[in-house]
Amino acid sequence: KKDFEAALAVFRKGDFVAAQVKFLDFFKRYVKSGYAPSALFWLANAQYATRDYKEAVINFRSFFKKNV
Repeated sequence: KKDFEAALAVFRKGDFVAAQVKFLDFFKRYVKSGYAPSALFWLANAQYATRDYKEAVINFRSFFKKNV
């Protein structure tokens, strides 16, 4: 939970490049965590914010496929 909240804090500060690194690292390390879907969602948001639309769409689709 602490690592997820740290990544979210970086996102909220507006450092979307660093947030991508934090959320991607979290997702890879804690793929079975209850926070993993949220990490994927926020990773996609950070990618969208940096105009990495292709990766954002891939991750949003993955999020929705697994959670909806």
